[in-house]
This record gives sequence, structure tokens and C-alpha cells, in this order.
Amino acid sequence: MESQVARLSRLAYSIVWMSPLKADPAYRPLTRGMRLAFPYIDHLLAADSLGDLERVAELLPKLVSGTGHA
Repeated sequence: MESQVARLSRLAYSIVWMSPLKADPAYRPLTRGMRLAFPYIDHLLAADSLGDLERVAELLPKLVSGTGHA
């Protein structure tokens, strides 16, 4: 998985990863897959409500304009 996320990171302008688990303040990316992917993720966002999707909608134009890259 790490090699594929690293490859995606080289090909993509920015990686936005959404997870319903992120909505929990106690969430930590501890599973093996997330530990491997985490260094390549530019934006880790919650994905368990309509508000979370609205935040992604607000982020996307910033990524296109170059002002929202981590």
C-alpha cells in the first residue's frame, strides 16, 4: 500500500483522504494501512456528515488555485 500511495502522491497535486473515523476527536491513524499512507496524505478529513462534505467542497477550489496545499 505504501508504494501505491507514494506513487499517487507523486502523480497528484494533493491527496485528500476522507474517513468517518476522523470525526472522533480520539481518532489516531494507527492501523498499518493508515500508518503507511499517512505521510503522503495532505488533508485528512472527517466524512460522516453533510457538513464534512461541505468542508471538502470549500477545500477543492483552494487546491485548484494553489492556496490550500499542506
